[in-house]
Amino acid sequence: MGVMNKLLTTITLLCFSVAANGQETEIKEVQQSYVEDFIAFDYDGMTAHFTYPVMIMGSTTRILENPEALINYYKSLISELPENYSHSTTEVEVRKVNNSTWLLVSTFYRYNTNGDMFQSGTTQNFYIETNDGWKMFLRQSTAL
Repeated sequence: MGVMNKLLTTITLLCFSVAANGQETEIKEVQQSYVEDFIAFDYDGMTAHFTYPVMIMGSTTRILENPEALINYYKSLISELPENYSHSTTEVEVRKVNNSTWLLVSTFYRYNTNGDMFQSGTTQNFYIETNDGWKMFLRQSTAL
């Protein structure tokens, strides 16, 4: 029985590991889609990656109740980018917080049309699984 219990425990742990790896991959894909929407200044696309209300914590803390409030936030943020903003790249790490919440730490780099990096920062994006897939509900960064 001892060998059988160990085998069942190993199989169970492998199943949980595969499921967690699948969730991590999904969250990374959602984050990449969000970054692509940001680069394109696709406000509707950006806001579709959130569940509401959403909390944005940076130099100030904002609780945004709906997509329209988040669009206004992004319009203000994007208006501060230089005219020659070209694109952003990211490096991400995903960590499981609990059974329903994941943290994606994103280090981002913003570039101008000459290919020069003009800004970098790190955000902590908290994701929760909803009926519409993985959505952010909290973003925290000193760069926001």
